[in-house]
Amino acid sequence: MDPGLIVDRTKCLWELADVASLRIAAVHRQAEVDSALYDARRRAGFPRGLLYGTLSAAEIHSGAAIYGLDPSRPYRAIRAVPNGKAGPNAIERALESHGHRNGRGALLTVLDEAVAGVVEAKPQTGDLEVTAGLGPMTDLAAVHRSFRAAGRMLEAARAYGLRGVYDLSDLSWRVAVVAEPELAVLLLDRYLRPLEAEGEFGVLIEESVREHLKRGRYIREVARSAHVHVNTVRYRLRPGGTRAGDASARSGSHQV
Repeated sequence: MDPGLIVDRTKCLWELADVASLRIAAVHRQAEVDSALYDARRRAGFPRGLLYGTLSAAEIHSGAAIYGLDPSRPYRAIRAVPNGKAGPNAIERALESHGHRNGRGALLTVLDEAVAGVVEAKPQTGDLEVTAGLGPMTDLAAVHRSFRAAGRMLEAARAYGLRGVYDLSDLSWRVAVVAEPELAVLLLDRYLRPLEAEGEFGVLIEESVREHLKRGRYIREVARSAHVHVNTVRYRLRPGGTRAGDASARSGSHQV
């Protein structure tokens, strides 16, 4: 063959190989992207179905095996929202990594602008700016019930402006107050509104009660923070406290 023809055809083959290589690389990259998106959707779909109770027993067992959960162990549902500058994705990574660091199973995802999933133990948030509700322990097949409870805990914690992770033992009666507006009105009418008639003294009583609860019910701590005698605090906290009682406590405080 003519040498010029050989060179020309060889260049054509090189160009064909270049085009084919670029096309193969593009298809390969797209396949990797599609695979990653599929994995992400599947990873988000499993906890969503778990938390909403839409998965079969077989789907729960297969998904648990894929994502490192043990179907024979109990878990708690958690629902968290950012309480600062950190976004949901950062909260998700922090809570999940905390569970793994402590050798406990955890699976979380971003769900409707909140972080939701399952954990084996109550996570310690430290300086993480987050408010979270934690449901009771249950097996994976019934974790959707725990998730509903976690939602109520989160609602109550946010209503009281709390930061951290809270379950029913932490919030107790506060959950009922938030869930039942009539109960909240009843408690206000019974315990706080009567103080309005006492004027400034009513304000002192309310402040003393709040400090008493805040400081673990240590009367001496309350007295020290308010710069009054312990007997003054006792008179303010006793049932049926009066202006006269507060005045007598103030006048007699130097004698005790």
